[in-house]
Amino acid sequence: MNVDYELLQRGCDRAREIRLMQERIRDATPERKAWHKRWAQSEAGRRSDRERHRRYRATEKGRLTARAKSRRHWLKVKDDPEWRAHRLEVQTMWKHRKRAERLNGEHTLYLMGGCIKVNMGRAA
Repeated sequence: MNVDYELLQRGCDRAREIRLMQERIRDATPERKAWHKRWAQSEAGRRSDRERHRRYRATEKGRLTARAKSRRHWLKVKDDPEWRAHRLEVQTMWKHRKRAERLNGEHTLYLMGGCIKVNMGRAA
């Protein structure tokens, strides 16, 4: 039995193209888009996205791509005064939040006459 493997491979490739085209058409329907959106917003979807991102960033190509994108973004916005003002505002907010987290909780103050415990948490 003579099998033309090239013809067989072309048939397999064509079948794969047809299947992918059908999936793309199906994924473009409003119901499927809504399903994908619900999945992406679910806890499992967010966990899956984080894991996929972590694995991609672990590869050399992922690191280089991420670095190039970051560099392009910085070159685009570095001279924009509006962006700088926003960045300063965000950094200030994070600094205050970190300071509040560091001060939150119970602390011991050592004074010359002894020590006292102070709770810096929220007032009940």
